[in-house]
Amino acid sequence: MTTRKFVFQIGDEWDGKAVKAFLKYHGFSAANVTALKNNPRGILIGNKRVTVLKQLHTGDLLTLRLRDRPDREPPLAPSEIPLAIVYEDEDIIVINKQAGLLTHPGPGQRNQSLGNALAFYWQQQKKEYGYHPVSRLDKDTTGLLVVAKNAYAAGQLGDQVKRRAVDRWYVALAEGEIQEGGTIDLPVLRAAGSVIRRTVGAKEQETDKTRAVTHFSVLKTLPECSLLLIKLETGRTHQIRVHMSHIGHPLCGDWLYGREGHITKRPALHSYALRFCHPVTGETMNFEAKLPQDIAEIAGDLPEIKRGIV
Repeated sequence: MTTRKFVFQIGDEWDGKAVKAFLKYHGFSAANVTALKNNPRGILIGNKRVTVLKQLHTGDLLTLRLRDRPDREPPLAPSEIPLAIVYEDEDIIVINKQAGLLTHPGPGQRNQSLGNALAFYWQQQKKEYGYHPVSRLDKDTTGLLVVAKNAYAAGQLGDQVKRRAVDRWYVALAEGEIQEGGTIDLPVLRAAGSVIRRTVGAKEQETDKTRAVTHFSVLKTLPECSLLLIKLETGRTHQIRVHMSHIGHPLCGDWLYGREGHITKRPALHSYALRFCHPVTGETMNFEAKLPQDIAEIAGDLPEIKRGIV
């Protein structure tokens, strides 16, 4: 069980206010607070344990130790799998994921996921962290993915996702020549009789859990396909693949919603750019990952990608 330590110097604005209010203001969830209270050294002022009702005073040194319970039992088994690490600090790690790698272990593939790869990587460093993917990429989707390394960071980033404050841009190859961009605003539902496949529903079927909005622009038209820049407003399972198939332009190589092996050997989708606020420092974090070889070979020279256009 890993522990994340936080140290705060209390300023005048918190003088006379309770620890509980301080924790709530700084985004510690109810589960976080419970974990802090259950740790004998979870909430300290100076070197003395205090309750959440304790009043703070200017100049106090408040120390918090948040234990991160494993997100699964048994813990992820370490597997030696190559990783392309874009960024890492005490709270997050950003990965440029390769095709063929699951985000979470699945049936029959308990040891072949990003979680297993990170478990091995951290084991080699003699470190222990939690595994909290903020969002997931399909097995054959390449590109950027952020993982929170503790429960606090996971909660903060999860809240950003709910508020749609995490910006995600994808580059994709779609079948056919698409002349102009647009927005697809149709709910994504589970297809009847399938645990994997999704389908587009009618607007009247839309709920908060099924609403799906995909913005796309055309970067380049090519023989038999188009290179697209896509920005997600929501993040439903298979959203891009389902929406593009619905308008008659499935992703190249999409075995589930298009034609398997057509132009590319996998669904041609790449998580190109990410923008979010760091869960602890509040700093704006921007990341980009160049196109993988299979898409780059077909796309050729890329036009300048301006993420603000979609």
